[in-house]
Amino acid sequence: MLGKDFIVEALRANPDTRALWDAGFRVRVGVSACLAGEPVRYDGDHRLATLVARMLPLVAEVVPLCPEVAIGMGVPRPTIQRVRLADGREVVRGVEDPALDVTQQLADYGKQVAAAQVFHGYVFKARSPSCAPGNAPLVDEQGVQVGLAAGLYAEQLRGAFPGAPMCDEEALATVGQLSGFVQACYRHAARINRT
Repeated sequence: MLGKDFIVEALRANPDTRALWDAGFRVRVGVSACLAGEPVRYDGDHRLATLVARMLPLVAEVVPLCPEVAIGMGVPRPTIQRVRLADGREVVRGVEDPALDVTQQLADYGKQVAAAQVFHGYVFKARSPSCAPGNAPLVDEQGVQVGLAAGLYAEQLRGAFPGAPMCDEEALATVGQLSGFVQACYRHAARINRT
């Protein structure tokens, strides 16, 4: 509870965020479902991020989503990766089976979620070819890493919710970092509610 009290105290210190909090408004934050402890990863495991899973729901409405499961890839499933093709296009396709191309499905799902939801922030899974905010390995057609990229699903949501705070779980390793993220989500909500 001390972490929640710390976050609420910070929210109440700013007039804009205090007004929302005191009115009972809760920001809506998308979270990669594996970080919430759901066993949805390719290997059937999860990547529980304790602060995100336990503390964030105390101060926000949390919406856990897994794009790979949503597009029908199932659990367990083949691993996928971001690939830069020789012609410069980037795709998301299978590591072992390059014929498994889920680029369009992930892009379409991101657009579908953006049309159906309103997010004031999002916590993505680091290094995920669908969800990373900017640190997914980008490989060439031979599998050699040539850089880093955002996950394709994350790209769609970033474009749909400009200005909304978005990061991965590694940026929220402390209560202070989580508090800063939550405050940024409330400030964003206050800005868009004024327009």
